[in-house]
Amino acid sequence: MLVLLISVAWDGRAIIIAPLRRYFLAGLLVLSILYLVALFQGVSQWWAVFVDSQFWLYLLFACLAIRRTAATIKSEQFLSALLRVQKIALFVGVIATGLHTLSGNTIWMNELGRLRYTGTLGPSGTAIHAITMLLPFLAVGVLLKKGSYLWLASACIAIIALTGTRIVLLAMVAACLPIIASIPERRTRWLILVFVGALGLFALSLAVGRSFFEGVYEVGSFNDNGRFYIWGVFLDVAMQSPWLGLGAGSANEFLVDQDTSVAFSQIHNDYLRIFFISGAIGLAIFAWIGLSMYRASRMLERGSSSADRCLSVIARAYIVAFFIMMATDNVFIYHFYIYPLIIVFIYSVSRKPNNTRLSDRITASNLNSLLHRRAG
Repeated sequence: MLVLLISVAWDGRAIIIAPLRRYFLAGLLVLSILYLVALFQGVSQWWAVFVDSQFWLYLLFACLAIRRTAATIKSEQFLSALLRVQKIALFVGVIATGLHTLSGNTIWMNELGRLRYTGTLGPSGTAIHAITMLLPFLAVGVLLKKGSYLWLASACIAIIALTGTRIVLLAMVAACLPIIASIPERRTRWLILVFVGALGLFALSLAVGRSFFEGVYEVGSFNDNGRFYIWGVFLDVAMQSPWLGLGAGSANEFLVDQDTSVAFSQIHNDYLRIFFISGAIGLAIFAWIGLSMYRASRMLERGSSSADRCLSVIARAYIVAFFIMMATDNVFIYHFYIYPLIIVFIYSVSRKPNNTRLSDRITASNLNSLLHRRAG
């Protein structure tokens, strides 16, 4: 975070992209100061400070690196590279799962009589990784009419359904809505909406072999599957410093001190995590920045390139899924979801539209009038 402060002071314009100029500088500065509270709270595990801060570090590096190169990289090249990386990720995931099975490990777990696919990252991590690949595949397949990517999207949907991770299923259906809304043909839009809705209901029926809200009810300890209990304990501790929080790294350090099981080595509520480490001020700023990210990806003027529009829709879908999954999961610290989200978003909003900007048109108009006066 000290690097963030120095960078903001050194070259603020390199960090703040034009459509977010009003709030990014203030937001990043205040959040940096809030994270420095860790220096005065005695946080000893600095790896935990990085875990709690990596979202903002990724955002900083993406702003610095991508904003300067967005104009030199064609959107078609960027989209092609994104799809290539996601296809490689899907292939590597399949190979890793096969090797994991051959080595004697199981990729299924029996939870209260219901089988769930775990893959190599566990049910939650595997589902979140799958939705990271699903959204670009679905957007390209639907908006650019490339049917081969719809098969890849179907494979990702099947993975999410088999994991039975309910918050990811909900995020999947919600994130598909911006993609479907961008389809120009009304009939196609409704057909795909019905298809996605049917898939969502089918996946939900697989996931609710037990009570839908089971696993969040209050129980007796950290090591039981009761998130309300964990959230209640964290909220009680967070209220010791409700405005500024307890500093970056404090959430992970508190979990380590509780000696929790592997299943609950994290909070499973990223909004509570942000409140714990940066207080109500930090949570409000995070919500403000998140809303501004969505508005920027939806409202920015775009050129005529179909790849530009497709990337903007992908960024919007990533943001929708991200803020839904944060409610009961740990996506805030999953770099394999955060980094694609930030890269696609920063590239998308850093692209200059083909149309001349208003300020350029005014300058050109003034110059033309001046030349006409001199000629007269």
